[in-house]
Amino acid sequence: MRWFRIDNFNDSWRPVYKVSRFFCLTTVSYNFIDRIPVRKSTDHTMLIVGIFLCVLLAYSSIEAYQEEKFSLTDSKLISGGMFAYLMLIELTVISALIINYVNGFQAAKFFDIIEKADQQLSVLFAYRWNYQKEHFGAVVYLAFGYLQQMIFIQLLMLTSPPVSQFHPFELLRIMVAFGWVMGCYQTMAAITIVLLTTISKRFAILNAKMEEHVKNYLMAPNKVENRRRRIRQFALMHAMLSDAIRLFNSCFSKQITFALGCAFIFILFAVFGLIHAYAAVTANPDTFKVAIGNMLFSGFFQLFLFQLLVYSNRLNYECKRCNVIIQKVVSYGQYDRTILKECRHFSLQLMHHAPSVSCGMFDFDWALCYTMAGSITTYLVILLQFDFVNLKMQVENI
Repeated sequence: MRWFRIDNFNDSWRPVYKVSRFFCLTTVSYNFIDRIPVRKSTDHTMLIVGIFLCVLLAYSSIEAYQEEKFSLTDSKLISGGMFAYLMLIELTVISALIINYVNGFQAAKFFDIIEKADQQLSVLFAYRWNYQKEHFGAVVYLAFGYLQQMIFIQLLMLTSPPVSQFHPFELLRIMVAFGWVMGCYQTMAAITIVLLTTISKRFAILNAKMEEHVKNYLMAPNKVENRRRRIRQFALMHAMLSDAIRLFNSCFSKQITFALGCAFIFILFAVFGLIHAYAAVTANPDTFKVAIGNMLFSGFFQLFLFQLLVYSNRLNYECKRCNVIIQKVVSYGQYDRTILKECRHFSLQLMHHAPSVSCGMFDFDWALCYTMAGSITTYLVILLQFDFVNLKMQVENI
């Protein structure tokens, strides 16, 4: 017998809420009893602390770069690219803190929408929710995410040069700030995946109920009661979940886009650094060791990209699947005039109200993956042309 009960969606979301509060990404206090978001003095303090830690890492990075205390490579291009990555990930975390602070009350509406959708699915379609399972899944996913991040950071530290040239306090300052910023990045990624999974599951249940209703109607049309009312219920549920997607795009898509930019830059310069370590005559064993470490650490960003594209594409598929079901009903079913009118209204709603996971400039789908792969190849060729002198020296020696 379990020692606690989870009876609603807000309680199942509590582990994610606690973690996001720890990393200052949620600066709105939520009362799980009254379910009312409020902003306290501690929320303002959390924003200031989060920005301070990001500025601390930026200051430490600039100081180490100017004094050349932590030389990771002999290439100015790679060194500059990795420094740009550090600056970008710090700006990404700062922007995420500010955006979440501004959109705090608006983001809280997302959970009200999901809770209402769950109640409607339970009352209208007799679906039984297992919030205990969702709570356990969120805890396991968060634990797995932080564990894999620690493994990747450890791999990066094992292949990095010795840090004996730093004073103990200075090294502690850098490690705390870097660990906190990377923890914020991992928390943003985990929250994004959990949110996408939450919406996708609701859409999948709605589509399954729609298909079940259509099959029952085709097999025994006279036994299906309140057909017009049922179509309107499906339409209202779809509109409610579509509002959840639009709210997700409004509150979280910008920080996802910035996180994708960080991943893009690090993967680009990690691949370029590995090619440089193999081909350039100026490269040394330490350069090759660091290049291998950067390439291993890029697996952290590649895993985030893969998960984001898989779950966002799955949600987009469920949204399109709903449209396909209604179009088949309108095209191939035989109904009276009233039912056909309701189906056409629902079809028009799907046409003009088609949701998708997007940042406004592009959708998060597999087309984005192909675009990023092509862009990395293009910029990699450009970087190799700038590094052509070192590569030419290697060819002449051979």
